[in-house]
Amino acid sequence: MEIFIEMTAGEAWPLWDERLAKKGGIPCKNGCEKMKQQQDCRFTQFFAAVTFVVTMFWSIYIYDRELVYPKLLDNFIPAWLNHGMHTTVLPFVLIEMRTTHHQYPSRSCGLAAVCTFAVGYILWVCWIHHVTGVWVYPLLEHLSPGVKIIFFAAVTIVINVFYLVGEVLNNYIWDTQKCIEEGKEKPKLE
Repeated sequence: MEIFIEMTAGEAWPLWDERLAKKGGIPCKNGCEKMKQQQDCRFTQFFAAVTFVVTMFWSIYIYDRELVYPKLLDNFIPAWLNHGMHTTVLPFVLIEMRTTHHQYPSRSCGLAAVCTFAVGYILWVCWIHHVTGVWVYPLLEHLSPGVKIIFFAAVTIVINVFYLVGEVLNNYIWDTQKCIEEGKEKPKLE
């Protein structure tokens, strides 16, 4: 899943486009704003997906490692690479959230984008099984077709919950920062 996310959420192209905008290739006023909106939208999806991957992978790994990452993979994928894919991504996303203000899209638009991403990934996993006869995640081998549907629906719901958590966290971080910059104390909830 991580490679899919990284391929679809790459952050390098807006930098190149922004340089073009400054040179007159794209009207910077509208072009840069549009690119920033797209970048923010991708980040919001990325946050939800990364949080989901880290949480689900390590939860299932602790329960029964063979369901998500069989010991056989240790012969091919070193431990440091496993942590690179399933652990370190979360701190980096949290650091980006703290250092870069991302404007979340409207809630309905954001949730629709996250659902589209989740369903797209689930369809990709099913397609791989259709073509190869092997489930990418061994856990899916143990589920009946009806339970798989419930599992995929639950996965989509959980990713949406992580999207909402990201939205709340982003608003908390940047509202706090705004209050600090303005020299005001953050209002306390009663």
